[in-house]
Amino acid sequence: MVTIPTLPDVVTKVNSMVGDSKVSIQEIGDVIAQDAPISAKVLRIANSAVYGLAEPATSVIEAAKVVGARALRNIALQASVIQRYAPLSSIPDFDIHGVWKHAIFTGQLAQKIGATAKAAVGDFTVDEFYTCGLIHDIGKVVMLESLSEDYLEVFRRARATHQPIHVCEQDVFGFNHTEVGAVVAQQWQFAESVSKVIQFHHGPRQMVEEDPIVAVVAIADQISYRIELDNFDDAKKRIEALAKKVLGVEAEAMQEIYDYGLEILPLIEV
Repeated sequence: MVTIPTLPDVVTKVNSMVGDSKVSIQEIGDVIAQDAPISAKVLRIANSAVYGLAEPATSVIEAAKVVGARALRNIALQASVIQRYAPLSSIPDFDIHGVWKHAIFTGQLAQKIGATAKAAVGDFTVDEFYTCGLIHDIGKVVMLESLSEDYLEVFRRARATHQPIHVCEQDVFGFNHTEVGAVVAQQWQFAESVSKVIQFHHGPRQMVEEDPIVAVVAIADQISYRIELDNFDDAKKRIEALAKKVLGVEAEAMQEIYDYGLEILPLIEV
C-alpha cells in the first residue's frame, strides 16, 4: 500500500563518506556542492540561528569546516527530505511545515537529552540522536504521498476525536507511521538502532523503558509536542519519572532541557 522513497544520491554518498576516516571534510562538502538545490538549502540551514555560526558561511565547504562532517550529513538529510516532499505543502488539512518543524525541534531536543544522559546512552552520539529526531515521523509524509485522500481522512479523524494519529492509522490501515518510518530507515541503510527508535518512539512502554536510546527520542518527542501546544504541565511529572527511571536524569536537569526547548523553538526555520 505504501511506496518507500529512495534516499537522494547525494545523501547516500555523504552517509558512506562520513564513516570513512580517509575522507576529508572538504571532499564531503564538494559532493554536496555538486547538487545545486540541496547545496543552497544546506547553506541556508547552516546559517540559521539554530547553528549559531559566528560568521555566515558563504559556501557549503566553509559551513562543513565549521559544523563538522556528522552535523553536515544531518543538514544535507534535512534539506533533501524537505525538498523531496515539497509538493505535499499544497495539500489542504495537512500542515507539512508543522511536521518538519516538529521533526527538527525533536532532533534538537534529542541531542540535548542525549548529551545530558551520556552515561545511559553509551556511544550513541548527539548527531545520531538528531538523525532519529529528524526522521522519527517520516512515515507520516510517506503514507500521505502513497495513500493520499485515505490518509487525510485518518488525519482529520484523529484531529476531530483528539486521538493520537498512530492509533487512528492502526485502526484504519492495520499499520501506522512508526512501522512505515522504521522500514524507511532500513531502506535508507541507517543503523538498526535508528530504525528501532522510529518504530517504538510511541511505545509500547516496555520498549521505551528497556532501551535508553528509544527513551531519549520518545521523551524529546513528548517535550516537543507539549511545548508546541503550550500544554506541558499535565505531562511534566510523567516525563520526569521516565527520564529518571530510564536515563538517570534528575528533574533539575530536565528543567534545563525544557528551558532550552523554549529558547530554541522560535529559532527553527523550515
